[in-house]
Amino acid sequence: MRRVDLKMLEKIDYHIRNKNTGNPVEFAKKVGLSRSGLFLYLSYIRNDLNKSVIYNRFKETYFYQNNQGLEITRKWLYLYQNN
Repeated sequence: MRRVDLKMLEKIDYHIRNKNTGNPVEFAKKVGLSRSGLFLYLSYIRNDLNKSVIYNRFKETYFYQNNQGLEITRKWLYLYQNN
């Protein structure tokens, strides 16, 4: 994934941290993406940011292994908004 919307990444991270994503279709709707778009972001988080995001089928939610969420700083958001 080349272009990443930091605000979208922040939304996705928020739901994963709170373990209230729902299944992939519900999660995509919550953050305003298509299912395939969501999977692109999850792939980016897993492969490019090296975070372990796991889906629990019984609880129907995604979560970070070892609670290792993203650290999206205000600096990142400032740089994003000014580009």
